Amino acid sequence: MHGKVALVTGAGTGIGRAAALRLAQEGAKVAVLGRRPAPIEEVAAQIQSAGGEALAMSVDVGDTESYIRAINDVHERFGRLDALVNNAMHDVMSPIMDLPLETWRDAFRINADAVFVSTREAFRLMPLSGGGAVVNISSTCGMKALANTAAYSASKAALQHFSAVAAMEGSAYNVRVNC
Repeated sequence: MHGKVALVTGAGTGIGRAAALRLAQEGAKVAVLGRRPAPIEEVAAQIQSAGGEALAMSVDVGDTESYIRAINDVHERFGRLDALVNNAMHDVMSPIMDLPLETWRDAFRINADAVFVSTREAFRLMPLSGGGAVVNISSTCGMKALANTAAYSASKAALQHFSAVAAMEGSAYNVRVNC
C-alpha cells in the first residue's frame, strides 16, 4: 500500500479504526472519516505519530453532498484514491411495530445509500490512477434474520447485494469490490 491513498469511513472506532491503522501501517496515506471529530482526530494523530500521513475529516456520510465533497477533497489533496473502506453504519434495535419510518430511512441512508454514492465516486476516480479496491463492511444480519433488527438487517442485505453487482460492474473500471 506504499504510496497509495485510502479513505475509511466510520474510522474513529472498531473495525474502521483498525482498518485505518492497518492501512497506514502498510504505507497508505489515510483519510480518516467519521461524524465525531475527537475519535477520528485521535486515529489520525496515532497514524502521524507512527510516521504515517493521515487526514481527519468530520463528515456525515448520510449527507450526500458533504460526502461527495469529502471524497473529492481527498482525491484533490492526495492526487489519487486507491482504496475505499465503507465502514460507517447506522444500527438500531427496534420491533417493527415501534420502528419509525425515519429511523428505517436513516439506516438505509447510511448503510446503503452512502455506499452507493461512494462506490460510484470510486468508479469515477480510481481509474485515474490505475484502479483500486472498495471494501464494504456488512454484518451477518444482512444474511440472517434476527428479531428487532428490521432496518439494520434489511439495509445490510441491500449492501451485500449492491456489493455483488458493483463487483461485476467494477471490473470495467479496474476496481475490485468486496463485502
